[in-house]
Amino acid sequence: QWAIGLELFLHIDDPWKVCLTTDHPNAGPFIRYPRIISWLMSNTRRMEMIETGEVHKWAEKRTTLATLDREYDFYDIATISRAAPAKIYGFTDRGALTPGYRADIAVYDINPNDIDPSRQYAEIEKGFNVADYTIKDGQILVKDKEIVKVKESQNVWVNVQGWEKNEEKVINNIMPFFTQYYSVKWENYPVHDHYVSNPIRIDVDGK
Repeated sequence: QWAIGLELFLHIDDPWKVCLTTDHPNAGPFIRYPRIISWLMSNTRRMEMIETGEVHKWAEKRTTLATLDREYDFYDIATISRAAPAKIYGFTDRGALTPGYRADIAVYDINPNDIDPSRQYAEIEKGFNVADYTIKDGQILVKDKEIVKVKESQNVWVNVQGWEKNEEKVINNIMPFFTQYYSVKWENYPVHDHYVSNPIRIDVDGK
């Protein structure tokens, strides 16, 4: 998983076509995003992990990761973690530092002009681990790395329309296999409405 997730990130030329997410490519839990960022920005660190045996030997033998010397820059990181997800969702009020957009801003103690991410990967991970300031809808929630205010989060969900019959067909096809072989019940997967407080609904035409 370590190698394949990074391999996908590094093979996709256009950072606007990939997002830093938990599941695809596999970036693990969001608290580990700073570590993933440091790997994406440092071929030195990736090769160090392969050559010292810090990761499984198959990472080199069964992927192309060891042949990829590409390194993301700060603009690429801002794209895959902020701008691209907003664009893919269809938001026109967030994802960029633009007049009229929501003031959702994270400020980190990293000066891009004074650091070489390829060599100083540990500092990159540390720098992205805790924000100096976190601003949500123009309100300061974190100041000097300390939480000063709590604001209710919003839950974004996508309402896909026009694909209901196809969805029903797919579910009917996989349900016998799911019931027979899987250890988690199907009923555990839906997120019920009472969990979606303060929602933002995105309507998508699935036709």
